[in-house]
Amino acid sequence: MVQNEIMNSLYAMFDQFIAFIPTLVAIILLIIIGTILGKALGKIGAKVLDKIGLDDLVDRTVIGGMIRRGQMSTVGFFDAVIRWFIYIIFAIIILDLLNIEVVNSFVDLIIFYIPLVISALIVLLIGLLIVTSSAIYLRESLFQPDWMKDLNGHLLELHLDPAD
Repeated sequence: MVQNEIMNSLYAMFDQFIAFIPTLVAIILLIIIGTILGKALGKIGAKVLDKIGLDDLVDRTVIGGMIRRGQMSTVGFFDAVIRWFIYIIFAIIILDLLNIEVVNSFVDLIIFYIPLVISALIVLLIGLLIVTSSAIYLRESLFQPDWMKDLNGHLLELHLDPAD
């Protein structure tokens, strides 16, 4: 009687393992595809952003300084961000395949916040780009030595010239 129940549970466990093999193969394939796709899209996206010139704009901002202090190039940073975004998408797909309810509900909560975080980062980046380019423009236009010398010279002539 006991031996029969043990054998039945071993058969059930073996059947579950056999039923899980296609899912396991799919997960392994998704990991491989996600890794290859993440690396490829990261490199392509970084090259596109480099061609557009976004990396030069970011290099002038506070964020560019933080990226340089982290000993990373701006193109490398964008490559890493795009690559990890693809990795996260494939990890979500894999977690959905595994069908673990607690993890799936937690991932759903995180997914709902991702657009908010991305939009906040875009607004922050645009604001920093505007402030930095405005500061550079003002610094270059207001504090040029030749212009200041001419202005001081004209002011001194106006105030110190006894002929007027």
